[in-house]
Amino acid sequence: MELQGEKAVVTGGSRGFGAGIARALAERGAKVWITGRDEAALNRIADETGAIPVVADVTSGADWDRLFSLVGDDVGVLVNNAGIIKRIPMTEMSAADFRKVIDVDLNAPFICAKAVIPAMIKKGHGKIIN
Repeated sequence: MELQGEKAVVTGGSRGFGAGIARALAERGAKVWITGRDEAALNRIADETGAIPVVADVTSGADWDRLFSLVGDDVGVLVNNAGIIKRIPMTEMSAADFRKVIDVDLNAPFICAKAVIPAMIKKGHGKIIN
């Protein structure tokens, strides 16, 4: 798949699957933005891939507004990769910890997709990968 000229955003792009996805998109010609909370890790992946690092919390509408003011409104590919897990028994997990997992793993992909869908509809194409 050739992605020359496409803009792509990968959440959770500072390590693991997100870093690999950013690398693959960049190799296929996309201009890639990666988000995450760890600035040093983002910068390391950006150096390796040519992606543009943006420190952002996927649950923050203000961070998404800032990201898309940098990217523009014509994102062609969104990869909702960010996720967290609390490796503790449910009986020991607080409601606040559970809400954080739900915010990152469930609500954030909705927020992110909602931000890019209008431009994708206007362009007549786009891909969202959750």
